Amino acid sequence: LQFIMKSIKYSNTMLLLATLIVSCVPQRKYLETKQKADDCEALSTLLKKQHAADTIKIKELKTSVGTLSKEIKRLARDTSILSTNLRRLTSQYDKLNDLNNELLRKQNMRSAMDAEEIRGLLADLQKTKDHLLAKEDSLRALAKRLEAQRRSLEDLQTDLQQKDAELTAKNKRLIELEAKLN
Repeated sequence: LQFIMKSIKYSNTMLLLATLIVSCVPQRKYLETKQKADDCEALSTLLKKQHAADTIKIKELKTSVGTLSKEIKRLARDTSILSTNLRRLTSQYDKLNDLNNELLRKQNMRSAMDAEEIRGLLADLQKTKDHLLAKEDSLRALAKRLEAQRRSLEDLQTDLQQKDAELTAKNKRLIELEAKLN
């Protein structure tokens, strides 16, 4: 682009110099050449403005590319870190899930064993309760028999005391009678 600009300046300069040297050129030829020189100058100015605008755009794009490149590197690094963390957390989750499943299995087994043991203990308890109720019934019956025997014994003691008193009275009477007889 600079080469084109230099060549346009050089052409304009040469054209102007040639015009001065050859002043005997017809008016029409002179005006055509001057028109061409003006057109070239306008084109040169336009190209210079466009070149300046393009240079600014290039700088902006380079800055943008640099920023985007840094952002891409940062995102790649973050993605790598997050990916590593995700794999680690997934692995830990899988281990925890396996451990939880094992604990649930053991708990279910223990619950089944505990339920079986509880059923056995309840059956033993019921047998013991039935046995104790039977013992209680037999003790009540025994208590009734003992009460009846106690009453009977009291009656017998009362009878015995009466008979003993009668016997004592009869003995006294017998002793008195014997004493009268002797």
